[in-house]
Amino acid sequence: MASEQETIRDYMARVLYLIEQHESYGPKVRQAADAGEDMVLDYHTHGPGHGYCVSIQTKKPNPLPILNQTPVVEELAHLRGIGQTEDQCFPLMSMLGHAMLEHYKLARMPRIQLNGKPHKFELRGSSS
Repeated sequence: MASEQETIRDYMARVLYLIEQHESYGPKVRQAADAGEDMVLDYHTHGPGHGYCVSIQTKKPNPLPILNQTPVVEELAHLRGIGQTEDQCFPLMSMLGHAMLEHYKLARMPRIQLNGKPHKFELRGSSS
């Protein structure tokens, strides 16, 4: 019988397969990966009664940094129903991030956000 970790790993492999097959998401994620862009996994909900989604994003510096503008966020893919609770954020996004790291040969692990803000575990583990 497969362990829970193997089951989640298989699920993430299926998620990546579905991204690759999508006519819009596949090329966008692949192009960003090939360009070496930093990626962000934003685990979020759309409100009570809804499960959690993940938005796979890139964040690029604003072309007018003199105005203290925030980075430009580009959503590459939006996956609904990836989780059910906030507590699943870090374990699920860590597994997805590792799967993406391996599949797309990323230089860096995608950053993890919860509802648009850096996840508390991400903050502890960051060196910047």
